[in-house]
Amino acid sequence: MDHSVKLPGIAVIALGFLLVASSFNTSLLSSIKLVGLSSIVILLSVSSLILLVNLARNHRLPRKLLGILICSAILITVYLIALLIEGITTRGVIVFGQLVLVIIFFICMSFIKWDKRKIRIIANIIAIFALINLSLFAISGFITPFKSFTGNSNAFSALFLFLGFFPLLYALLIKQPINKIIWLVIFSINILLAFSGQARSIWIAFFIFVMVFICWRFITVNRIMFYGTFAVIIVFLISVTVFYPMIGNHSDAVIWNEIIRNYTGKNLFSGREDIWLALIELIKQRLLIGYGASASPQQFLPIGLSSHNLYLQIALQSGLTGLALLILLFWNIWKLFYRKVDSIYVKLAASFFVAAMVYQLFEVSLTQNNLAIGILIWLITSIGVSKSIERNYADGREPT
Repeated sequence: MDHSVKLPGIAVIALGFLLVASSFNTSLLSSIKLVGLSSIVILLSVSSLILLVNLARNHRLPRKLLGILICSAILITVYLIALLIEGITTRGVIVFGQLVLVIIFFICMSFIKWDKRKIRIIANIIAIFALINLSLFAISGFITPFKSFTGNSNAFSALFLFLGFFPLLYALLIKQPINKIIWLVIFSINILLAFSGQARSIWIAFFIFVMVFICWRFITVNRIMFYGTFAVIIVFLISVTVFYPMIGNHSDAVIWNEIIRNYTGKNLFSGREDIWLALIELIKQRLLIGYGASASPQQFLPIGLSSHNLYLQIALQSGLTGLALLILLFWNIWKLFYRKVDSIYVKLAASFFVAAMVYQLFEVSLTQNNLAIGILIWLITSIGVSKSIERNYADGREPT
């Protein structure tokens, strides 16, 4: 049975514009922020409606998505239990609702049959958006860090790194050399804008993306290597989360910080390590169940900042149980990618997916807080999943 959702051209155009408009939610200006928030609400609400209609039509979900669906359902249940145990609060309901809606959005987008035409439409909208922001960057005198309409240069950098997925994918899909060069230039503009925010997390995420993309043939040589790569990624994420704050409190930390600052102009330690260390101590006290869906560092520490680490934030709210389920969800997504490792859609989506996992070491946007970036990451991932579960065609080619 074909479970795919066939979006008409006008719906794809709307998706592209809403994707761009949702980024306005990162602005500090209330009028602009309202446009972004409204766009996010529309995206999440409509995707929920589409999924419900699709379920009503087919009466079942694809077996290939079973692992993802089970992990998602259990993760949502754990958060619901956490919400009920701590007592229902406004923030707890919002966090729980955001988790449910972004997962529904991801599943819905995974049902769409993505092809070159849809990618072209979204890429064109992003190209216009990138050129407008490049013009604003030029008008500013190319002063960095640049943040354009956003209230935070880190958010601006993340937006344009992940928006760059669509121009790059379209460049890789088309055959004409001139058009390919034009779209590679558009992608380069996205990366230039991403770097203009001078976010170190984006430098690292971009490096990871490039490494996975370049090493894809080696990573996918066999199932053991492919699965082993995921294990290495998880070990890396855990190691950075645990050891970075320990290094930051070492007696030689000041010396190491000075060396990095001399070479990069940025500090190795920015205070994030102190937040992480304090959160790790809090998590140890409620290791399995966490402190509830509404838990945030502000409740326990004299700061007004977020965890700056998705994995610590999840563990703080739902304990190691919730964190393990999130990693298991990532694992099931990664396993699906192995079904179509020769697809350029999957190759690029998987590379961005790993970059996003590493990026979440330094931000909280995949399930809460900055959903404009989270939605973008889930959309990219869903395109890879969609191609991974797509039925094979008789001639062995993918439809374009």
